[in-house]
Amino acid sequence: MTDYTIASAAGVIIAQVNHHDITATEAPKVNSTNPTNGGIPVTQLTAIRIDEDGTLTVCQLEPTTERSLLHAMYAALDVRTIETFELPGHIDVIFDEEGKLTGAQPNDRGTVTALMLGGRFLPGDYIAGPALFLGYTDDGEHVGLTEDQMRRILTASID
Repeated sequence: MTDYTIASAAGVIIAQVNHHDITATEAPKVNSTNPTNGGIPVTQLTAIRIDEDGTLTVCQLEPTTERSLLHAMYAALDVRTIETFELPGHIDVIFDEEGKLTGAQPNDRGTVTALMLGGRFLPGDYIAGPALFLGYTDDGEHVGLTEDQMRRILTASID
């Protein structure tokens, strides 16, 4: 039986998983003031990153006046271009658009998670390189994941 503890970079426990049971605890702050940005309010977007080796990390994207959300996604994935794939439940999976061309390894856990969440791929298609899961609004704007979306992603990633 495998146990998982999912925590943010700040050490805030997001969920503990024990044999497919998920219990959410305190969620990370979504809005804060970044003291390194001269006190200018920034919005932190909670995302889940799944690496090619299956490592799952809850992370915070912090767009600033100097760095757009797009550039924050590039940095979180360590890529130059991204592909966004819309999933049901207002969840997007974002990954390296050039991953297969640049030799990135297949991301089995990221691909299966996207499929379990209702994504559809062409036969034989897969995500190459790290995958980032973010929420989006009815208007298509990226937002941080809700607790419910995080639970759905975690459940899909371990089934």
